[in-house]
Amino acid sequence: MGVRFKIHPDIGLLVVKSGSGEITHEELYKFGKIIRRRADFPDIFYTLIDLRGAIISFEEKVINDFLKLVEDYKNVDNQKAIVYIIDKPSSTAIIHVFIDKVRLNRSYCSTDKKAYDLLGLGISLQEFQELIDI
Repeated sequence: MGVRFKIHPDIGLLVVKSGSGEITHEELYKFGKIIRRRADFPDIFYTLIDLRGAIISFEEKVINDFLKLVEDYKNVDNQKAIVYIIDKPSSTAIIHVFIDKVRLNRSYCSTDKKAYDLLGLGISLQEFQELIDI
C-alpha cells in the first residue's frame, strides 16, 4: 500500500491519499512522522486524509502511538482542521476511536463535499476537488 501526499502552500493544505488495500499501523505512523519532521509542517493549517479504499489493519491498542506522535509535535502543529474521508466500516471505527481520544480539531466523513464543508477553506468546491485530485 502506498501513501502519497501534496502540500498546497498557498492555502496551507496538506492532501494525503492512501492506495486501496491494507494499510498498517507502521505505515501510517512512519508517514505521520515524516510529515511532522518537514520544515514546512508548521505552515500546514488544514489536512485532508483520504482513506477511501484502504483497510486499516491495526487494533485500538496501538492508537496510543499516534497520540504520542501528536503530543511530541504539538509545538510545531498549527493545524486548524483535519478531516479523514473513509468508506470502510472497520476503518471508520478505528478513526472514530482515535478522534475521540485525541480530542483535537479532527473529524471524518465519507464524501468530498462533506470534507469541503468541514475544512472551510474559502475556495469553491470545484477548486477543492481539483486540489485533492492527486
